[in-house]
Parts: sequence; C-alpha cells; structure tokens
Amino acid sequence: MAKPRLFFGTREAAARLLEAGPGETDAGTAYTMRAKTNKVAPNGVAGQAMFHNAYLTIIHFAPVTFRVETLIDGVSKLIREVALSDGTDPLGGPYTEANRLVEEIQVNLSLPYVVGGVERLRQPLRGTWIEQIITCSTATFFRVDQLEVEWTPARAPAAAVGAAV
Repeated sequence: MAKPRLFFGTREAAARLLEAGPGETDAGTAYTMRAKTNKVAPNGVAGQAMFHNAYLTIIHFAPVTFRVETLIDGVSKLIREVALSDGTDPLGGPYTEANRLVEEIQVNLSLPYVVGGVERLRQPLRGTWIEQIITCSTATFFRVDQLEVEWTPARAPAAAVGAAV
C-alpha cells in the first residue's frame, strides 16, 4: 500500500502545489505560515480603544524574521518586522523541547507624528476593532504561542437608544 501524501495549493499568480512531508520545506522552498487573529472590539462595538503594544510569545530553534500586521477597523495600519536570533542546538542535534528558544516580543502599536522632519510624539492606534496577521516564511520550526494586546478605553460605548439611565 502506498504511503498517503498531503498537498497544499497556493492562490498566487504562479499557482502550485506544495507537498507536506517530514521536513519544513517542499523541494527546498520554505512554507509560508500565516496566522490571523479573530477580530476583537475590546471596548465594545460602540466604543473605541487606543492600542499601545502587542506582546507575542514565540518559540523557535533557528534565526527567523516574521511580520506582524495590525488591522484597525479592517484597515491595515501598521506592519512591523521582527528578527529573532539563533536558537539551534550547538551540538547539531535534533530539535527538542530542551534546546528551543522561547522569546517574548513587544511590538509597539503607535505611529509617529512628524513635523518638519522631526518626530514630535507617537500616537497609539485608535479604533473599535483590532486584528493581527503574523506571517513567516522559514525552513525551520516557528510557533506563535501567545498574543496579547495592551489597550485603554478612548471613548465609552454609547448608551442604547431608549435605555434607562
């Protein structure tokens, strides 16, 4: 009996099939990981929030660069690239829980306010809904273990029409 094989298709202009195998590559081409969070309105659907930082816990074994894209109210507002150092086993052994690197990353969610070419202040992203997309193209183990967003209320949710006060 033949060994079952799993294939993934891409929707890019050059559509192709990728075969899932025992490694992290398909014929030398790294898989691209794309994780998208649920859309969340932390201050309620009628309120607004200021988003200050995102905190990610990443587990990896080798140098890796990934992108964190922040969408506010469905619009891409900020893209940050993060590069992580080498976490490979110095003895060249297999990847194990003992030789992994666990890194906690802080991603600033503010935009600069520039006047005359000089940054005067930074303003946190503001809106109702937030979602984040994390992408990484790597030929090694990479896992997003946790993601948290720091926020403060910017505008309280409006009271329902006809609600008793």
